[in-house]
Amino acid sequence: MINELQSKIIAKLTEMGIRASIKGNSVAVNRDDMCNKIKSQKKSNLPEETSYPETLKILGKQFDDDSCMLYWAGKTDEDLFLDNLMS
Repeated sequence: MINELQSKIIAKLTEMGIRASIKGNSVAVNRDDMCNKIKSQKKSNLPEETSYPETLKILGKQFDDDSCMLYWAGKTDEDLFLDNLMS
């Protein structure tokens, strides 16, 4: 993921109240923050699995375009890793 795109994604996630940081070519997203913030925005009890696509939907509206597509690349106990496919 290019540095400019990573920085923009981190800024958006931070604005949403979700901790995130650059990790190599990916952005590490704090899973607990993401799940809790997405659930509170949707005003419902979303399962964790639903929070992932909801977060991508929010980011995709702003950052997906013809040159890249965001996707979840893996996870650890605390973090999910967001990466992109560049064309």
